[in-house]
Amino acid sequence: MSSSPSVEAAAQNNSLPPIEIDEVSFLVRAQKFRISATAMRRSPISLASEYAIRLIHLVPDIGPEAIGEYFGFEDVETRVLLQDILETGLVLENSGRLTLSARGYEAISPVSEELEIFAREEIRTSQSFDLIALAPVDEVSIDPSIARRIPEVGIPDREKAANAASQIGRAFEDHFLEWRQRNGTRNRTDDLKFEAADDVQQIKTFAAPFHISIQYHQEDPVGLEPDFRPLQTKGRPGSRKPLIEALSARLSSMRAPPDADLAFRWLREIDGDLLSRAGFNEMSDVRSWMARCQDETGRQLTHPYNPGLRLAGSISGKFVRNALIDWTRLQGPADPTPLFWIPPHADYWGRVLRSPLSFVN
Repeated sequence: MSSSPSVEAAAQNNSLPPIEIDEVSFLVRAQKFRISATAMRRSPISLASEYAIRLIHLVPDIGPEAIGEYFGFEDVETRVLLQDILETGLVLENSGRLTLSARGYEAISPVSEELEIFAREEIRTSQSFDLIALAPVDEVSIDPSIARRIPEVGIPDREKAANAASQIGRAFEDHFLEWRQRNGTRNRTDDLKFEAADDVQQIKTFAAPFHISIQYHQEDPVGLEPDFRPLQTKGRPGSRKPLIEALSARLSSMRAPPDADLAFRWLREIDGDLLSRAGFNEMSDVRSWMARCQDETGRQLTHPYNPGLRLAGSISGKFVRNALIDWTRLQGPADPTPLFWIPPHADYWGRVLRSPLSFVN
């Protein structure tokens, strides 16, 4: 299974949006590392100093008086400017003439002629990476009793995962911008440039949870698809592709029971033919049922089954969850008190890490 462009196409064409009917959770093995690295941070410089240095680059051996005349400065202002540019270490003075130092020539971009001054900065941080794509993940604490019920996705390249520590320096460089965003920086993206990872130490191994939305598409082609857009749009483009492929393969291995007729017969015995009477008799009714579930009026069951709702999907999906929350809020004081209890151990509600739904209104 793979994420189809139909999700984005629906938004662009103002057609019927997909419905999230379920959310499945998987665990992926991950490791946390302590990283020591160096980066180059852009150093601030006054606008006058920047333009004076660029002028010296364009006119070698220019004198301070000519620079002051160019800017329209008085002698005092020119002396202050001269002191400022000499303190940067980018300019040398020889017999009253100014030229760029070796560092000054390095600071001038050969393409844009702009001045870029950077100072080396030490970085000491910790970051977790999944062992499939070697992309950053959040460390989430999971109750062991819940984690045991969540399936773990196998690692396709075990040799790569076993040697993860030797690749983390490159992975940290590849995801340096994402690391900066995760740490809340609001500076320009080019204010801090990665230089090198000096030391990497593994701290621990853990299982990272991933939640995948399962969506039903109401228009052709009708069907269910996992929504991988949150992973596809996260961080560097394509950085989660191996992870998405592994999750997609795991989802593709999940199959529903093939005998739908037998399932409908059992349902009639369990619910007293309620589902059938409400308009769901066979698999060909799925599309019309979903359309009625989306409609506020069509969603309501009529006598003798009211108050009640037509729903589709797992309690893990937003569609069912939001519909039940709205319905319980609308019940009046005189209505029977609705009570929902979704056992967290029940497989038929979907295996998901989100808290089980329980309502007492």
